[in-house]
Amino acid sequence: MKLDAPEASTATTWWVEIFLDESDGESRASARLHSHTSRTALTGEGVARVRPRDPDDASEVGYELATARALHQLADLLLEDAASDVSDPTREDVAPEDRGSDNPTG
Repeated sequence: MKLDAPEASTATTWWVEIFLDESDGESRASARLHSHTSRTALTGEGVARVRPRDPDDASEVGYELATARALHQLADLLLEDAASDVSDPTREDVAPEDRGSDNPTG
């Protein structure tokens, strides 16, 4: 019986750096995707408003909301970038259902 050789694997690391700021009643977050081979820098932005009557710990909630929104935008940008990369070499359009998490198989 012949055993198949194991497939070679490649490992890489990507990381997201999140910058937070609060001023004028707004919490802001920037989420930047980094990789060692990235051709394009991608950054998502998010904002949350803090109301004057919010409790003292509202700044933490504001940071959480702003960060979630920044990460969501970053994910959308990454999907658009990947769809563009797939479409360009083949000159075929990528169907919208194949771009996002709404795709039941992906």
